[in-house]
Amino acid sequence: MTNFLRGWLRLWLLFVFASGPAAALAQADPLPSWNDGAVKQGIVGFLRAATMADGSYFPPPLLGV
Repeated sequence: MTNFLRGWLRLWLLFVFASGPAAALAQADPLPSWNDGAVKQGIVGFLRAATMADGSYFPPPLLGV
């Protein structure tokens, strides 16, 4: 195997192994130790609305930055 192919193989393997845990963490419960209820749903809902660009609580971009 040439050095060029080894480099691409290493890069591909790094990408595969580095992206695997991120997908698993994104699907996990964000607050696993909290009981399901109105407070937990309110906090999670607010954070979703504040971090998504089309959310109702998303802060506007700063001018001049």
